[in-house]
Amino acid sequence: MIDSILIDNHKKERNLLFEIDPLLNRILSVHFEHHGGDLIKLHSLFASLKKELEEHFIKEEKITFPLMLANEYPSKELIKGVEALEADNEKAGDLIKEMI
Repeated sequence: MIDSILIDNHKKERNLLFEIDPLLNRILSVHFEHHGGDLIKLHSLFASLKKELEEHFIKEEKITFPLMLANEYPSKELIKGVEALEADNEKAGDLIKEMI
């Protein structure tokens, strides 16, 4: 399951963030005159989402997943880590909702 998350989610989402970032900057530049306020807000929300997701991925890859692989039964530390990651997911979801 962890391999699937790394390949199907983290890798693909990192690639999408990398692709979207310059496109969003270009839209901001080209359409700023007529839609500046809305585009600045969108640009800021995307930057926050990108930061949130990148940090979330690193926490999973460097802390949570290794703990899961090393321990057959979840420790209190691991459960707290997973709960924190769930909160991260909620933050990311709230940012996406605000973008829409």
